[in-house]
Amino acid sequence: MNNNSTFQIVADGDYFRLLNDQHQRIGFIHFFFDDQQRIVVDSTVVDRSYRGLGLANQLMNHVIEKARQEKRYIYPLCSFAVRVLQNERYQDLWDPKERSPIGGGYCAWLPENK
Repeated sequence: MNNNSTFQIVADGDYFRLLNDQHQRIGFIHFFFDDQQRIVVDSTVVDRSYRGLGLANQLMNHVIEKARQEKRYIYPLCSFAVRVLQNERYQDLWDPKERSPIGGGYCAWLPENK
């Protein structure tokens, strides 16, 4: 990766996929709708070589934008999503019936060179 790398986030069904400037997948965030029509975020993954660039936050911002546009709550199972949504700016996205989800989803880095 060089300092001039560009990234693209693409909606793909129940994923937002993060692509590098060679259009290789370097990360994703996965979500689905539960029976209450909340957006459940269960995994956030970014390749280790792209660590520290704020890319996981950019993926989460796409989910936040989707939730706000569709007037839905977010139920975060992924510990990264829990951490982001604990910021007071996002309190409107928590389902008032469930203010303390336990991160039990999958949040990790993609293996290097894959």
